[in-house]
Amino acid sequence: MFELNGHIRGSDSKCLDRAAWLRRGNRIVVAVADGAGKSADAGFAAEFVIKHAMKFVGRETNPLPAEQWLKIVSEVDVPLSLEPSGESTLVVVDVGPDRVTGASVGDSKAFLIDDRMVDLTANQQRQPLLGSGQAVARAFESVWTAGTILVCTDGLHKYAAKDKLVAAAAAMDPRAMIDLGRLPNGKLFDDAAAVLVRRGIGKQTMQEGVAHFFQVS
Repeated sequence: MFELNGHIRGSDSKCLDRAAWLRRGNRIVVAVADGAGKSADAGFAAEFVIKHAMKFVGRETNPLPAEQWLKIVSEVDVPLSLEPSGESTLVVVDVGPDRVTGASVGDSKAFLIDDRMVDLTANQQRQPLLGSGQAVARAFESVWTAGTILVCTDGLHKYAAKDKLVAAAAAMDPRAMIDLGRLPNGKLFDDAAAVLVRRGIGKQTMQEGVAHFFQVS
């Protein structure tokens, strides 16, 4: 069983980060996307890539192979490029009892956090983004024996100190994580999304202000 907690906060009234999760047997799949730009089209792009990826989760009770996620994420590029919309990052993390697989495009990331942060997406290619028609996805895979998984957009990992993120992850508090990236005046540099997963009692918590955090059916 898993405990999941997610939070999204916009830097202004147009939050363009999106996140979703889906449970399948002994696995839980989390997807996070950050629409590029500040128009409504960017928000559409972020939702488009997540919904596309989640269609291929399947009914398997264990994580899909990393190579399969690479294909799934890569194949959203051209369909999005044909839409009258923007571009987007995407990171998909398929979590099983002892293994994590997934793929990403752009600078939305996945970390394993215990007493330090291990970047599962360290080899990702930041540009071009999905929707450009030229995006390059990168797959990842890791053994998972302990700690918490963080899936987030750059509005969090670029602006919050890593040591403080480690402490917040232990508390399963994504809202506190996002607050770590605030300016002295209290504003955020950028929209931020954070989803935390760890072994637990099967609880999912949607905190205040998560209008853009949705479950895929």
